[in-house]
Amino acid sequence: MYRHLLFVLTFLLWPGFRALKADALAIAPPGSVITATNQTEMLSTLNLTLPKALSNETLPPSQNFITYRVPNSLTTLLFHSFGATIPTDELLRAVAFAVGIAFDHIAEKRGKKPIATGVFDYSHEFLNLDKVIISLADFREDGKPMTYYILKDVLRGIGEFVLFRGQVAQEMQFEVEVRDLGYLGTGHVEYKPAAAPTSSIV
Repeated sequence: MYRHLLFVLTFLLWPGFRALKADALAIAPPGSVITATNQTEMLSTLNLTLPKALSNETLPPSQNFITYRVPNSLTTLLFHSFGATIPTDELLRAVAFAVGIAFDHIAEKRGKKPIATGVFDYSHEFLNLDKVIISLADFREDGKPMTYYILKDVLRGIGEFVLFRGQVAQEMQFEVEVRDLGYLGTGHVEYKPAAAPTSSIV
């Protein structure tokens, strides 16, 4: 299990990485990140309207998918609806911090429990004011909740898909399929570049 964390720390994070804590969400070297927020635990008190990409359907829309089986897991991601290009280092760093949040829940022995509120919504803003958002919703209304173990595999799969498959880092939507369980969720990666160019990331 922990070799996946080692993978994240080795390949997805920069050398100055310090620690990931559930209460702090993400700790980065000074100057690297302005804000990093995870709304997963707060959604029950928010009036959240999910994007169309996260509508709670039992089957993904009929489209041309790029399929990626996440190694050492039962999870397969079906990517589609690709959009604007994202700086690769920004996408991978945001994914790495999001994976760290999932690991925090697993370390607290909540790995087999469904993700809170059925939605994982992570936003990572960099010093240059670029923002990467990773959103995911499960199908618990249809009796198909997603656990933190599966969430970890989904987030890891996004990073590996870009890192190891040579896929251009870009906005994308994806469906989550787990062997013997079927389609469990849907999500997207969104990019909001800064309005004007500023200093680059450290």
